[in-house]
Amino acid sequence: MTNETLQMSENPWNTKESAWVILFVSVIILTGILGNTLVIVVTLINCTLKTTANAFIVNLAVADILALFSFGIMVSSLARGKWIYGDTACKVNGFTIMTFGLASALSISAISINRYLVTANLTAYHSLFGAKNRTLFLLVALWIFAGTFGSLPLVGWSRYEYFPARGFCFWSYSTSFSYTITFYTLVAPCCLAAAFCYWKIYLTIRQNKQGHNQNLSLSSPKDSHKIKRRQEMSNELSERKITLSICVVVFVYYTTLAPFSIVNLMVVWKPSYEISPSVDIVTTIVAMMNHVINVFIYATLNRKYRQAIRNLFEKIKGFVWPNENRVQSFNRSRKQTPKHDVTWC
Repeated sequence: MTNETLQMSENPWNTKESAWVILFVSVIILTGILGNTLVIVVTLINCTLKTTANAFIVNLAVADILALFSFGIMVSSLARGKWIYGDTACKVNGFTIMTFGLASALSISAISINRYLVTANLTAYHSLFGAKNRTLFLLVALWIFAGTFGSLPLVGWSRYEYFPARGFCFWSYSTSFSYTITFYTLVAPCCLAAAFCYWKIYLTIRQNKQGHNQNLSLSSPKDSHKIKRRQEMSNELSERKITLSICVVVFVYYTTLAPFSIVNLMVVWKPSYEISPSVDIVTTIVAMMNHVINVFIYATLNRKYRQAIRNLFEKIKGFVWPNENRVQSFNRSRKQTPKHDVTWC
């Protein structure tokens, strides 16, 4: 696509419509960047949050921030009514959105596998995630794969082009049928893996819960192992809560991404089908929201993140807690950290 063609591709929005779209996009971008930055900061400054599972959550937050920065060019192109940055910038924009979006999806899948193994198979968990170097290797491999696949349209397998209704560049679904099918062939197993993992997690937690209820009914108040058993159950309960919050993240992620993918797949199967601008921008905005909602889920469902965020805000506001309260809060957090979860402190 030449520079002249790009500049002729004007956005199908009038001034009022563009203003509303720009407002929504700006709110999403700013909220997402601030929220994901908050997740990264509270994880890095709290020792109890520096675990293998949270390493992938931080990686997801980084990918989300980079993706949102890539979407930032929407504001400019929608405000000007067309793309003015040339073909090279369009390719770079498409590459970054594709790479960071794919890295985000792969991070979600890695988190799902991590939660499944820590719940159902600790031996496999320690084998795959038990060492810091292995986790770092998986993270690097994840980014290499995302970057490699995102670069393929730059070398001739499909291409990146400007979508006027969206205001940014993305890969052309109709240019290369094989690339599109390959992409969804790779992404679909990620979705299925996440669904399978959380289904197995649900079954495992349900089975363990029934076993715990039976143990409680049979235990004696004088049982010498009662305190130890309670601690183990407390750890497992904490792990279930963490898993629940991450399960919600995964579910919402794929739910927000599904409309965008379905609409664009219709173009693949029926090239004559034209996506209306309204449907195009609505599904795009909904898909963008998956880069934003994670922080709100953590703050609502994950007690440790909720407490860490609260402590950070209190420090920022200048409130100083008594040393005794801080020690007690820290000790409670330490006690509820599952002993099998590998910390990086």
